[in-house]
Amino acid sequence: MKHVFRMIGLISISFGILGCTSTGTTQPETPAPAAATPSAAPVSSFKETAKADRENRGSIVPYPFTTCAVIRKDLEGDPKYRRVYQNQEVLFCCLPCLNAFDTNPGAYMPRIVAASAAKARGETVNSGW
Repeated sequence: MKHVFRMIGLISISFGILGCTSTGTTQPETPAPAAATPSAAPVSSFKETAKADRENRGSIVPYPFTTCAVIRKDLEGDPKYRRVYQNQEVLFCCLPCLNAFDTNPGAYMPRIVAASAAKARGETVNSGW
């Protein structure tokens, strides 16, 4: 019985990831997240984001794009998920993308930080395609 529930969980996770990335257009390959050990806690968490919001109200650098930080899909209005990582706001379209970022934020942050700096200088910032 445990195997059935495990299989259902794996299938639902697969569909969640496919639902996130299947937009009808070809997405560029994103860096593969580093393998996480089961006991490893996420690098950035909801509690850390809430704490950073309280402590750094005016100094959090706004997210420079209108696309998801991981798959660069248009956020279509309000983003579903948000993190504050190293005083930088980061936005996501879905939970699988948020989990990918939490597993390996270093793969995504250089592009975000560079775009934020360019935007602060008054330069035009595109989604990084």
